Amino acid sequence: MPGIGIGLKFLFYPDFMKLFDLNVWIKACNQVVYVLNIGMGGNIIFSSYRSEKEDIYFSSFWLPVLTILFGILCAVINFSYLGHFSYLVNIPIDKLPLSGTDLAFTTYPSALCMLPFPNFWAIIFFFILITLGIDSQVIFIFRRKINKYYFYI
Repeated sequence: MPGIGIGLKFLFYPDFMKLFDLNVWIKACNQVVYVLNIGMGGNIIFSSYRSEKEDIYFSSFWLPVLTILFGILCAVINFSYLGHFSYLVNIPIDKLPLSGTDLAFTTYPSALCMLPFPNFWAIIFFFILITLGIDSQVIFIFRRKINKYYFYI
């Protein structure tokens, strides 16, 4: 696909002047807290269900490493398609009006339309989104059940 290089260049050659913008740091901290589920205590609750034979150091190492690797993979996919899209519409990639949830609900379905059998991939993609939404709510069920017995959580 033509234009992929534009997106990857935009991803891997950052504008270092944006590091002085406070909003960039706030969004980065929000992303870290959201992705690692720090704020809700989900990792603590789920870790209480691990077996005593499981190596805690192994799990503690691989959880953030795999989170970072999958984040980089998603960024490469997103920015590759955004570079291709900016090439098609002849708009610079930093001027595209896509951010936040627009990326999930606009970029991925548009990219899936370019694959063979696009309806099949779209169904799979939105099924995964629904599954992720349900999965992220499971922690609230555990938290309510635990709060019933322990008042300090």
